[in-house]
Amino acid sequence: MLKIKNKKSLGMLTLITLLTQGFALADTVVVNSGGNGGIEQTNEAVLQQPIENSQMNINGYVKEQPQATDAELEYLKSELQKQQGELQVNKEKEKKYKELTDTTEKLADATEDYLEEKKNSQSTIEAYNKRIKCLMEEGRDPKDCDERNFRYQDQVQVQQAAVVAPAPSQSMTDVKDPSSTYGKFDVIRVTPYSGVTTYRFNNVYILNNNVESRSNFGVKAESNLDDRWAFGIGANRTETNAINAVLNGFGVFPMSMNNYAFEAYAKFFLLNSGRFRGYVGGGAIYNKAEFQTSYPIGGGPMGPIMARPTIDSNFVTGSIATGADIAMTPSWGLNLEIKYARGFGKNFNTQTFINNPDQFLLREFANQVQNSDAMSLNIGATFNF
Repeated sequence: MLKIKNKKSLGMLTLITLLTQGFALADTVVVNSGGNGGIEQTNEAVLQQPIENSQMNINGYVKEQPQATDAELEYLKSELQKQQGELQVNKEKEKKYKELTDTTEKLADATEDYLEEKKNSQSTIEAYNKRIKCLMEEGRDPKDCDERNFRYQDQVQVQQAAVVAPAPSQSMTDVKDPSSTYGKFDVIRVTPYSGVTTYRFNNVYILNNNVESRSNFGVKAESNLDDRWAFGIGANRTETNAINAVLNGFGVFPMSMNNYAFEAYAKFFLLNSGRFRGYVGGGAIYNKAEFQTSYPIGGGPMGPIMARPTIDSNFVTGSIATGADIAMTPSWGLNLEIKYARGFGKNFNTQTFINNPDQFLLREFANQVQNSDAMSLNIGATFNF
């Protein structure tokens, strides 16, 4: 029985030995290259090389070997990193400043447009409100509600109802001439006028020392250069009464003049507030005059036959004036003026000298008128446009 037991033990030992060799043989890898033999290696020999723990990161990757360095190198690296950061910051600042400049210019343009639009809107609204208020007033002429008549302050309402003595607060002396506040050429004042002109001279051939105009009328237009100065132009026609001239041995010749004058003048306003605007001024006048006489040269069934010789004379006179513009309403007023004129230089008459008595006397008359003292008193109505 003991012998059988030893045989069993020997069998078990043999089985264990065979199993051990089988497991070892299963872990063997055979590498065959083209059937020319093989090289045997184990998995543990190829894939599992021993690695020290000090070379491993916590995540299992191999650590890089540290580079050599010192304090100076670390300082240079730090400065380089700092400057690169500042460079990036400055570039960003430059970009933002450009954006800020563009935005500021756009804001300035938008603000300017806004303020201009606001100003225009307020001005339009104010003018509209004033016009509506004016039109709603009883008895108001719509022409007086024109926009330009609101450009002066302290406008006093002028009622056009039945004539009633105005209260002190509505006195006509408070009405202001709106043209006193207008700028250059903002308004044109047109003044048709009429008056009388007297020429004073002394000549041995002319019996009268004074000759007056039979008709004297004209029109002038002017505009402000500023609140004190005004410039204007005008045209005038003057016809004189007949005067007598005598030449010994030839009798008496009645003579008259028909003159067309064109004037340019300037005015300076001494008073520039209220309804009364006093001024002084002066100018130059170009005259184109026709002088004529008449005398009988025979008789006929219908009466005497008259000769009417004439001569033309062109001359320039200088003038000074004083007067006043009186505002009756904001749209019209009165003009009173006294003017003194006197010729200077020779006339531009190119007619050939003729020794006939009538021609001689006409030339004497023309020379006297040209060099005479001419005084005019005119009154006119001024309309603002």
